[in-house]
This record gives sequence, structure tokens and C-alpha cells, in this order.
Amino acid sequence: PEAIFVSKPLSLLLLGLHIGCLVFFARKWMASAKEQTGRYLHIHRRLSPAYVVHTMFVSNYIGICFSRTLHYQFYSWYFHMLPLMAWMIDD
Repeated sequence: PEAIFVSKPLSLLLLGLHIGCLVFFARKWMASAKEQTGRYLHIHRRLSPAYVVHTMFVSNYIGICFSRTLHYQFYSWYFHMLPLMAWMIDD
């Protein structure tokens, strides 16, 4: 129903879940970056391009999962990243 869809509690729940999920994955991404560079945040060493793309795509996926509404451009961009995400599933 529309009353639930536009309610403030649903909005706050989705926002909290979104932030919580990003924090959870950020810890994993930081640990992975440490494996690659030896430090959590290191400017002088480069992360692999696959790592950067994977991180960006997963964070975008998390945003899509916890959104109430999206414009069709978000879905079309997400559609084009699905094959690469499927290909990188073992990483």
C-alpha cells in the first residue's frame, strides 16, 4: 500500500539497512585492500583495476537493493554491469 511505501519508518529502515550493509562491506573491502597493499589506506601503491571495479559495482548493487524508487537510467546502468559481476563471482 502507498501509506507504507511513503512512510517515514520505512524510509529510515531502508536508510539504516543501506548504511549498515555498506559498513559491513567496507570492512571487507578494507581488509582486501590491506592484502593487496600491506596497509588499509595507502596512496602510493595501486589497487588492482578488478578490485576497484568490483568494489564500485557491489556498492552500487547495495544502493539499488535498499532504494524505494529509482529512475530507469540506474537500472539500465546496473543491467550492463551484471555480466562482469557474474564473471567476477569467484573473486
